[in-house]
Amino acid sequence: MIGEVDDQIATHVLNALTCALFVTDDTGYVQLINSAAETLLGGRRGLSLVGGKLTVRPDLAGVFGRLVVSAARRTGRQGGALRIPTEETFLQVLVTPLPGAQQAALVLIDDLHITTPPVHMLSQLYGLTPAEADIAIRLATGLSPAEVADEKTVSLATVRTHIQNLVTKMDARNLTDAIRILARIPGLKG
Repeated sequence: MIGEVDDQIATHVLNALTCALFVTDDTGYVQLINSAAETLLGGRRGLSLVGGKLTVRPDLAGVFGRLVVSAARRTGRQGGALRIPTEETFLQVLVTPLPGAQQAALVLIDDLHITTPPVHMLSQLYGLTPAEADIAIRLATGLSPAEVADEKTVSLATVRTHIQNLVTKMDARNLTDAIRILARIPGLKG
């Protein structure tokens, strides 16, 4: 009974991750996949599942295959990283040995989209007001303070005041540091 509950919890945790996760054997055959990986495969963005085997673009297949083999067999550098260019951006692929498993590699793939936490989470973590949290999220997605002011139809001085407040509340050195802190909050699907 406990084993079944643990399996259910593990499945929910894996599927809550925004990062695509694959567990493969030493030849690239997929043993486990999470929902983010299924979504990524459905987008046909430089990788696919062919006959149960995780494959990448032909020009990167050799490098990817070597990473999987070295991670699963624990030889040489034992995995590594690879970038797969796509039309919009690129996929960041990390391949590493799976702890506690023989002949298995953990393949993590992120499409490097910006995952921002919800406003309420920033309020709970750092004591930000909803307005400060909203501005922090907008800045973290790449908007300038002036663009945030335009979008929110408030003055630039108001945005700057909120920035000063959120930097202080987040114990950040400056706005760049606050954005770095935001980027390190794990992304979870709702």
